[in-house]
Amino acid sequence: YAGTEGISANWQFLGPLQPSMLNFLENHDELRLASDFFAGSAKASFAALYVSLLLNTAPFMLYFGQEAGERGMDAEGFSGLNGRTSIFDWWCPKSIRDLDTFIHTGKGLSREEAAVLKKYSALLAYSREDVIRHGGMYDLQYCNKGAEGYDCHRHYAFLRAYKGEVHLIAANFSSKEARVCIRVPAEALHWAGAAEPEDMEVHMTIPACDGNIKKLLFL
Repeated sequence: YAGTEGISANWQFLGPLQPSMLNFLENHDELRLASDFFAGSAKASFAALYVSLLLNTAPFMLYFGQEAGERGMDAEGFSGLNGRTSIFDWWCPKSIRDLDTFIHTGKGLSREEAAVLKKYSALLAYSREDVIRHGGMYDLQYCNKGAEGYDCHRHYAFLRAYKGEVHLIAANFSSKEARVCIRVPAEALHWAGAAEPEDMEVHMTIPACDGNIKKLLFL
């Protein structure tokens, strides 16, 4: 229930340890994001995926079945029906069965599972670009309080920059589509390497519980 300001507080608290941490959205202890006990749909994880995967150069763990929206809603035995994937029972989660069928036949995924897999595949491919693998990060949260359409409790925006390439990444943790005007101050572009930086405003539409990326500059 925390607001997105907590993201800034978290990476600032970690300081130099940040690149050595492991980023993840799911693990063996936590509720699966798509379970009825948590978000109810894997699509609700997209905003968090943009941040966890793309915020910094730390490694990202993709927990098995997450990329197809595993719900953890099986009653596995010892673990029971608790929204988690059991590590105690001999069990094959539905998402893993569906992914195996899809890999071998091109079929087997529901429409929602296919949409989740497509989103994860696209963002994981994007995360291999040099600007994400090696680039620095500039948090834009502080300079967007009061910006048009921007909710500092539900929206989060940051820059990634590397060798003159600057990407603006924004996440919308709200259940409503956001049309925002994100402020990028001259000092951020100076940090990114612009010779004569000026304040910039970037208009973006961010789907509900999702994110958006814009390539701003190649200096």
